Amino acid sequence: MARILVVDDNDDVRQLVKSVLVEEGHNVQLAANGETALTTMKNNPPDVVILDIMMPDVDGYTVLKRMTEEGLKKRTKVLVLTAKIAEADWLRGYRLGADQYLTKPFTMDELIRTLNDVLRMTIDQLRKRRAEELEKARLLSRLESSFGDF
Repeated sequence: MARILVVDDNDDVRQLVKSVLVEEGHNVQLAANGETALTTMKNNPPDVVILDIMMPDVDGYTVLKRMTEEGLKKRTKVLVLTAKIAEADWLRGYRLGADQYLTKPFTMDELIRTLNDVLRMTIDQLRKRRAEELEKARLLSRLESSFGDF
């Protein structure tokens, strides 16, 4: 199965996600912060990173940015797992290289289904979908500003 790195500052979330994914047959590593995650990715690149956004010091956005800068994004898919639900947050994440979003709270079935979707898709398919999501977000943003004039 897949090599997965779970990055979240909440130990309960990390352990819960790990136990579910190990049960599904995946090889799971854990990181409690963004800096540890980046070091782990350099030493042992995972197939997928499940990444929280709101973490102290090095947050998920910074991890995404540094993954691209350091060439780590070329071979690793990113599933963002976050409580941030605003359109602007999603847009920022997709711009920085997120491949898929899942919001907290989530069910284990949702996590497994979303992860399997990400694993099934190639990097190119995910890139194309990210471009579509960015375009959709831009259109929604324009609509919101147009309706604001009324």
